[in-house]
Amino acid sequence: MITVSDLYIYPLKSGAAVSLVTCEITATGLANDRRLAVIDADNKILTGREYPKLLGVQAAVTGQVLHLREKSNKEIDITISAENNELLDIMLFKNLVQGIDLGSAAAAWVSNLLSTNCRLVAMLEHHRPLREKDGGQSGDKVNYADTSPILLLSEESLADLNQRLDSPVTMQHFRPNIVVKGCLPYEEDTWQTVEINGCLFDVHLHCPRCVFITIDPVTQQKDPNAEPLATLAKYRKQTNNAVTFGVYLVPRRLGCVKIGDSVKST
Repeated sequence: MITVSDLYIYPLKSGAAVSLVTCEITATGLANDRRLAVIDADNKILTGREYPKLLGVQAAVTGQVLHLREKSNKEIDITISAENNELLDIMLFKNLVQGIDLGSAAAAWVSNLLSTNCRLVAMLEHHRPLREKDGGQSGDKVNYADTSPILLLSEESLADLNQRLDSPVTMQHFRPNIVVKGCLPYEEDTWQTVEINGCLFDVHLHCPRCVFITIDPVTQQKDPNAEPLATLAKYRKQTNNAVTFGVYLVPRRLGCVKIGDSVKST
């Protein structure tokens, strides 16, 4: 039997994972996932690819209060509200998105951490459409995730990869939302739909991987041999040269999922 073994959200884009036992599934993915982002002076979203220190930022959202913590930076609480806060046009790679500027105290906190002039923004109701070329349909939407509302990966796929590596990597190198176990390695590649506790998802894309997975989520150091991307490229490269690992999901029927729930696929 295939079951859910872990659930994660990343409230701050490129920030540390928050492990959950149960989570609400919304139209944009797991509740509170990637609702926050750091932008530079040109309103471009910064990620851990350029600023690995972001991976060490722990963000927790309770109601309208955001708590940020990082071991080298003083902790801070910030109110997430559209009131008196400017709505900004922001670039996420080549995509135009929007966000609420969370103010000067938040800006000072992230600027001090990253040693560059930047600001913190939050996505409230201004979700961006899921692109048709990424498998989106009319009405599909996403927060500050790169491509899709939800990423699913199996423990068996990670175990198979680790057998090929000299130094095993963790699930957090790949930043999934839903982790499952009990299937064959890469079986998730064959799924078209996934049902968990009444929630229904379309599998709309296999996740293409980049240099981000070569950054250790604990030490924030890049692997000198570009692992595990280099090994994945030897056996997971597709005809379009994308190196895939894990699958993207779009919610079609909402609800809640929890660790231990059975996973049905077609």
